[in-house]
Amino acid sequence: MNPENTPPQVGRLRRRQPLAAANLSLLLAGLGQVYCGDIRRGLAHMWVVGTLLLVTTIILVTPIASRGTVLSIILLAWLAATACSAYQAYGMARRTREDYRLKDYNRPLVYAAFVFLFLIPVIGSGSLLRANFAEVYLVPNASMSPTIPAGSRIVARKDSYRDHDPEVNDLVVFKNPENRRQTFVKRVVATAGAVVEMRDGVVWVDGKPLVEADTIAPDQANFPKTTVPAHHCFVLGDHRSNSRDSRHFGPVAHIALVGKVVLPR
Repeated sequence: MNPENTPPQVGRLRRRQPLAAANLSLLLAGLGQVYCGDIRRGLAHMWVVGTLLLVTTIILVTPIASRGTVLSIILLAWLAATACSAYQAYGMARRTREDYRLKDYNRPLVYAAFVFLFLIPVIGSGSLLRANFAEVYLVPNASMSPTIPAGSRIVARKDSYRDHDPEVNDLVVFKNPENRRQTFVKRVVATAGAVVEMRDGVVWVDGKPLVEADTIAPDQANFPKTTVPAHHCFVLGDHRSNSRDSRHFGPVAHIALVGKVVLPR
């Protein structure tokens, strides 16, 4: 038995390692503080990054102006909070005594549980981001080369056409009207109400030749005059001889547009 005034000794003695503490907080802000025995401070750090995640989720599902700028600011705040948490955890670990006695929550399974519980809303926010804001696509063929070479990855903004229609020369991602399971990327050459045709490979819109970028690889094809219906756009691939586009399946309905290409990679 312990003497009457001596508290029971529970938990093994093990000094905290600064690099381990910092890495844990880089993995999840606050986890390094939990590792160092300050669970209250650790939960406070987790609350900060959790709040930033909640704000991000709200912004993703709310149509607001300058959404990209706001999300960039939140991302910087998240990185700063994580870096500060890691720095603080490193200092806390350096100041711990050699005879630090492990708490009940100083267990790998507890750390893993914190990370797992935090990953659930992170994955949910990532799904919202992909569904409502931006998504990366692989371009498997050369129908848009040399603008977008085969095998390139592009980023499409999915909120680009929620409050306005596509414009001429926009690169758009859309569902293939002939097979909704396929996603195409093409260039808009005419918008609703315009009369479009091709003569010897030259695109004419409303009786005037379309001024196109130097990266366009034209062919000598012809296409009869077609009026683009309301809420539709006429799209062509930049590599005309190697592209299946509105010449084959007609104008694309705005409802089929997935988003606007903002970042070829």
